[in-house]
Amino acid sequence: MIFMGPNGKVPSSNAANNMLHTALKNINASKDITFHGLRHTHASYLIYKGVSIYYIFQRLGHANYTITMNIYSHMLHEMESVEISKLVAALNDLNGAHQLIAESPVQKHL
Repeated sequence: MIFMGPNGKVPSSNAANNMLHTALKNINASKDITFHGLRHTHASYLIYKGVSIYYIFQRLGHANYTITMNIYSHMLHEMESVEISKLVAALNDLNGAHQLIAESPVQKHL
């Protein structure tokens, strides 16, 4: 657990934000962020690093997958060019494998 109240229990949202604010101030952080903003940044970072959106939905505890998709769809659109590159590379690999089979000595004798 990142935040724990003095009573050993999970603090309220306000208390968590206060603890986070104090921690950021203690490390001389250049920006202040709320607990919810930290959660959103964490999920955005995972998406950027290619972690499955399904896993992220489970990790965040959203009621359903659609909520996660709606919240983070802008990031998925931004990453579309990366996904297109992966698609092209995968199809090129298939073409290369097809070439290897066509040129194999076993295939020539069939």
